[in-house]
Amino acid sequence: MSWPQGEQFLVIWAIPQLHDIDELAKKVDHSIKGACPMKLLLRFAYIISSCREPEFRPSMSEIVQKLL
Repeated sequence: MSWPQGEQFLVIWAIPQLHDIDELAKKVDHSIKGACPMKLLLRFAYIISSCREPEFRPSMSEIVQKLL
């Protein structure tokens, strides 16, 4: 809780950055950057966006299905 208010929750921190493809690409681990297609990054962005509200978050099994 020592972090600034807007950075305390990963999903809330990440969502504004999902609309900018360049910012999204910067979030990829450098060790896999070349192996991560843009289509997959966009799928991750969609899944992250669906996790914003705790009461409506998909279950882990639903997330796995979306990743397949």
